[in-house]
Amino acid sequence: MPKNLLQLLFLLATAIPISAQKKTSFDQICEKTTVVTSHKNLPAAFKTADSLYLTAQTSQEKIKSLILSSELYQYSGNFKKAIGYSESAHSLISQIDDTEQMIYICRLLARQYRQVGLYERSKKYIVKGLESSKLITDFQKSNETAGLLNQEMAFYEMELGNYSNAIQDIEASLESFDKAKISNKSKTIAVSYQALGDIYFKLNDYLVSENYYRKAEALLKKGSCTLGLIYNGLGGIRLKQKNWKEAEMYLKKAEKIADTSRSLKLRKAVYSNINDYYEDIGDTFKASLYAVKYVRAYDSITVRNQEFFTKNPENTINKTVKNGGLNIVKNVAIIILFVSIIGLIIFFRTKEKKQRSKLRSIIRTRQQLAYGSKERQEQSSHEIEFSNISVEEIEEKDSDAD
Repeated sequence: MPKNLLQLLFLLATAIPISAQKKTSFDQICEKTTVVTSHKNLPAAFKTADSLYLTAQTSQEKIKSLILSSELYQYSGNFKKAIGYSESAHSLISQIDDTEQMIYICRLLARQYRQVGLYERSKKYIVKGLESSKLITDFQKSNETAGLLNQEMAFYEMELGNYSNAIQDIEASLESFDKAKISNKSKTIAVSYQALGDIYFKLNDYLVSENYYRKAEALLKKGSCTLGLIYNGLGGIRLKQKNWKEAEMYLKKAEKIADTSRSLKLRKAVYSNINDYYEDIGDTFKASLYAVKYVRAYDSITVRNQEFFTKNPENTINKTVKNGGLNIVKNVAIIILFVSIIGLIIFFRTKEKKQRSKLRSIIRTRQQLAYGSKERQEQSSHEIEFSNISVEEIEEKDSDAD
């Protein structure tokens, strides 16, 4: 499949010299790779994306091939490479004037950074995308992109637990979608309704929550990740209401979608609710089975995030982490060196004091020896002097003195 698509690209490039037609063929191959090939043969889709990048004739085509690679890696769960390709596309877009592509890549990066837990960096790209959406002259496109970005901002606020802000963002997204008249794109609006259902469920307003879940369900016909989240939300409401029969029905529907989905977030949410269901009805054996499934999904998300931070040399965030590690090593080395210097100073001062005390003792000993020899000399000299005087001379001197 990839070889045939690549041959088709070369044929169109050589036979049809019109740039607009070449761009259309390039777009068609990108779209077909995303929709068809990625689901049937993911490795072949990666090869096609690489080939498209090598044969790209313009900056726009290179950007599209980078975005395609990013989305494929995100679909496979490799967020390290997905963000790497998205950042490369963002750098290339910054060098040209393409507002629509800038908005698209900002929303893509915002979603990817949110999924790996870098919320503030995610918000940075949301804000940048919203600012760029104001530059679009087409009224419909401007409102559509604003709606999608406000939707992403709501997810950001939900991750932080700011539910009131999230409701405002979702309402802003629905207002923008209404202005853009995209009622035929039901999946986009269904995501907003599903998000509102999740928010009001967190706020324990189950009646309003179910109302929004029903609105979202009515817009979706086939099984999708969003529909799985809707069934999981309805099952969660029935658990709170202790309606075990309907809770089981909705959770089984959600599980069927989760088992065939690549979304770890969906699996984690569904397995958690099913575990609670079996715990509530007293089936500890099945509860333990779904507890294991939940832990596996949770661990997979944790490992994915850790791999992004520890094994991504191309990412600036990882560089910051590495620099932080180097700074810690430097600080430890400085501390060790400082302690060593202090130890040497104490050692030399102690040694110097010992030498001084030893020197003083030597000096005192010598002084004592010198003083003792002097006394002996004086004593001996006195003895010599008195030995030369006779008894008669002493008596004469005494009488003269008298």
